[in-house]
Amino acid sequence: MIVGDEAADRLEALSHSQSLVPGTVLVELVNQTGQVIWGEFRAYLRDETEPWMIVRAIDSSWCEIETQDEQVLELVRQSFTDVRPPA
Repeated sequence: MIVGDEAADRLEALSHSQSLVPGTVLVELVNQTGQVIWGEFRAYLRDETEPWMIVRAIDSSWCEIETQDEQVLELVRQSFTDVRPPA
């Protein structure tokens, strides 16, 4: 469930459509959205069938990031104070 305004409504509609969305569009919509209570966002590299990264927003209070890309994980560690390894 996504809470917000027009951008949130568009993000919610895209989630139900299960269509591929360019990363720039996704970032723009997320930045304009007030709150994501629950959601899963999957990022794919061109022509790949498995996700390169998965971001799960959980209960609007925390998120999980799943990726093998160490550069992404380092950026997350630099941007957030409470970063924990997978359980």
